Amino acid sequence: MNIKKHQQQNKILWIIAFLLISFIKLFSLNKNWVETFYSVKFYPFFSKILRFLFGWIPFSVGDFLYFAAGCWLLWKIIKNLKLLFKKKINYKIILKKCFRLLLVFAFIYIIFNIFWGINYNRRGIAYQLHLTHLRYDTADLIMLQNLLLQKVNISKVSAMRGNTVYPSKRDLFKRAHDCYDAAQSKYPFLKYRNPSVKSSFYGWLGDYL
Repeated sequence: MNIKKHQQQNKILWIIAFLLISFIKLFSLNKNWVETFYSVKFYPFFSKILRFLFGWIPFSVGDFLYFAAGCWLLWKIIKNLKLLFKKKINYKIILKKCFRLLLVFAFIYIIFNIFWGINYNRRGIAYQLHLTHLRYDTADLIMLQNLLLQKVNISKVSAMRGNTVYPSKRDLFKRAHDCYDAAQSKYPFLKYRNPSVKSSFYGWLGDYL
């Protein structure tokens, strides 16, 4: 591939990335659009396709992709640092590599938003449940946090004293699915079709991250 053709392809990719990101940002500004067109219409259909394609795999494909992307990025950093210390690359090559990396991140951002991320901008569960919006401040959030923490600690102590065996992840997933089945009778939008629930690769480490 000659240099001009490669540069032209990069320009096209940058234009596509810019247009898609601009569309995502503008679309996400309108919560009604997100709720009506993405969260209620597009995403349920799209997520069914994803569960059909990947739901049968016993591990989280997303977690594997995160791991692969992290390994790729680490390898690229080490490789380029070696070249930099050996003085085999100049500032023009570094600049090109940085732009190429930015382009990769741009398409990761686009894919993340199309696959799920736009849901961050929907109207939310309060809108779906027709809850009254009340004003709250940081002190209210701290009080709620402490209350929930206290309840969790009491439950933990009670379980330890009663020698209660903590349920397995499979049991927890089943209970969660049963709760969704019970809730959907009152709130139909909570119906969970084609269930596919998996544990994370990263366990407690992922929780802290």
